[in-house]
Amino acid sequence: MGEKHDRMITREATLKHPVDATFMGHPKGLFYLAFTEAWERFSFYGMTAVVVLYMVNQLFLPGHVEHIAGFAGFRATLEHAAIAAGGGLLVVLFGRRLSRALDPV
Repeated sequence: MGEKHDRMITREATLKHPVDATFMGHPKGLFYLAFTEAWERFSFYGMTAVVVLYMVNQLFLPGHVEHIAGFAGFRATLEHAAIAAGGGLLVVLFGRRLSRALDPV
């Protein structure tokens, strides 16, 4: 009688909790999730590279740089920032007195 009772519990347990399908010890859904995320990242960085190549190709054609809105202001800001950073670096490296003597302006 005890043996029949144990068999019923085991049978009921297998019906209520089926064996989960796994992939390398992990649930199958985790594989699909990881693959989808990796594919999304690969596609994003690939398309970013394609857009950069396209923009650089179009930008370096003669006469195109002048037509970019705000490029002149960006270039002037970049030049002034580089001059200021260079002057600060000169002061740090050589001191205030010597940097005044070396400064061409």
